[in-house]
Amino acid sequence: VKHTLRLICWGKFVKMGKKMFDKEEYELVKQFTNETQSSTSTGLYLFEGGATALLPVYVFLFIQHVDLESSILTLGVFTVLAAYVLSKTYEKVAIEYKGDFEKAISATVKQAVNEQTKDKDVSKDKKNEAVRKLTSNAAEDQASALSILYINAVFLAVFIFTTFFLFKNFSLQMNFAFSMTVASAIPFMISS
Repeated sequence: VKHTLRLICWGKFVKMGKKMFDKEEYELVKQFTNETQSSTSTGLYLFEGGATALLPVYVFLFIQHVDLESSILTLGVFTVLAAYVLSKTYEKVAIEYKGDFEKAISATVKQAVNEQTKDKDVSKDKKNEAVRKLTSNAAEDQASALSILYINAVFLAVFIFTTFFLFKNFSLQMNFAFSMTVASAIPFMISS
């Protein structure tokens, strides 16, 4: 969510809200807020978490033959909670992997940017900024894909084990509630 700020400029000072900044501090604050705003990854994590959390509903409706009318509240609540926990888990794992991917691909990206700008008159600062942005974007994409794959595999494996082996003697609603809780909690604890 982007918040609009009312800015008032006086010479070399900028007023944001009630606080005065010089222009260098303002640029740093502006850069920091642009980097910390939610990205498209957050939407991707929520979508993937929701889609993954819906798979157990399918299992219980069509394989376990749960009555939808009597257990819709249980299915809905635990699916939404699992989707939220999974999206936060994807984010945590992606942050861990992003630094590793940045280190691995920074030299390649730097070489590619240098080749593209070899004939053009581009300042060193602009080249470094382009390398930083490209490296960050590529590393974020790779880290997101790996975190989604890894967490989904763990979630689904734990869910299948708990549903069909560990909690098989429980009622179907209790089985679903416990299986979803355990299956979403274990990847979250692994990512911590």
